[in-house]
Amino acid sequence: VYCLQNGLPLDMDVYDMAEWCSLAELGTLSMDNNCAAVTFPDFTRGHWNDQKGYKHAYAPAEEEAAAEAAAEAYTAAQKAAAKACNLWALYDNVKNATDAKAKAKAQKIYDSAVVKAEKQIAKEQPQPEVKKLPVEVDSKVRLMGHDGVGVVQSLRGKKAQVAFGQMLTTVDVSRLEVISSAEYHRATRPQTPRTVYSSDISQRRLNFKTSIDVRGERVADALDQIRDFVDDALMVGVGTVTILHGKGTGALKEEIRRYLRTVPAVQSAVDDHPDRGGSGITVVTFSL
Repeated sequence: VYCLQNGLPLDMDVYDMAEWCSLAELGTLSMDNNCAAVTFPDFTRGHWNDQKGYKHAYAPAEEEAAAEAAAEAYTAAQKAAAKACNLWALYDNVKNATDAKAKAKAQKIYDSAVVKAEKQIAKEQPQPEVKKLPVEVDSKVRLMGHDGVGVVQSLRGKKAQVAFGQMLTTVDVSRLEVISSAEYHRATRPQTPRTVYSSDISQRRLNFKTSIDVRGERVADALDQIRDFVDDALMVGVGTVTILHGKGTGALKEEIRRYLRTVPAVQSAVDDHPDRGGSGITVVTFSL
């Protein structure tokens, strides 16, 4: 599980275990269908030992112990829930039903018991510890217990000055929860449908800036901003806009270009003139 969660290669015995673990399920499936032939999956795909430049990695002893303890706790919770909700007997009732009406009724009772068991299991499982991100200047935050979001302007000891819209407020740092830029933009995005009248479009056209700067942003956050930017550009009827993403490794630029290729109204997306930034800026032309 550790290897799968962390994208690491697996040893042969792990693949063997996966095949052996499928025996019971596939055997039951075969017997339920008049001993029909079943094919056991080859989890190795014949290439289990092709490391492709990677080295095998193992979890630290404490992580292995924690994972094993969590697995044992989950298994115990499953067994307890199955017993408390009488799942096996209810499952037998479904299999042994003699007509369609009785089978449907038994299935409904069984499904209801499964939902109840899953809730019981979830209730008994310990909640994962969520690490709080440190509150820093320019952090996007939410005031705990409230829906409003803001941006930290300054810090002084255990106090932070936060801009909630046009209002500056000083609050305890302990009452602030750091959120992602994407979550911040979603929270501050207008929720009303974009039914815009001509006078409103004229005003938006006057206020619209034909360039956006997403340098230093994470890809997901940058794409959120660019989607809104493109939507606004199309709404006000601007023919050309520029996106300043910088050169760097080129990864951000590629993701932006990939998104722009999915927008039907985009006629072209090319590098700016070398004298004006070259490959660090994308010029987008719309087919209006």
